[in-house]
Amino acid sequence: MQTRCRFTSEFKVRLVLDVLTGVQSQAEACRKHSLSPNLLANWKSAFLERAHIVFQTEVPETAEQSRIAELERVLGRLTLENEILKKSPRGWAKPRAEAHNCDITIFSISYATALRSTWRASQ
Repeated sequence: MQTRCRFTSEFKVRLVLDVLTGVQSQAEACRKHSLSPNLLANWKSAFLERAHIVFQTEVPETAEQSRIAELERVLGRLTLENEILKKSPRGWAKPRAEAHNCDITIFSISYATALRSTWRASQ
C-alpha cells in the first residue's frame, strides 16, 4: 500500500496560482506532479473561497481574546496606579473623607488627585 503524500501550503499556492494565471493548464499540472484532477480542483476552490481573507484589515476576535485584552488593559492601569501610589507621600493618594468634609470614599488615584486639587483650591 502506498503512503499518502503531504504537500506544503507553499506548493499548493504556487500550483493553484500557476493554473489560475494560465502558466500551465490544470491537466498539465496534474500530469507533471502526479495529482488527481479532483485534488487540484479542491485546492483551487479552497484558495478562491479564502482569498478575501488576505485583504481583511481587522481579524475578528474571539470572546476569549477580547477578555484577555480587557484584562491586560485593567492590569496596565492598576500597575500604573500602584507605581504612582508607591511614589506618592503617605496619606496623599487616598485622603480620608472626613478631612474633606464629605461622605465619599476614594477608590482611584485619578479621583484622589481631582479631589485634592479641589480641596486645595477651596482653602
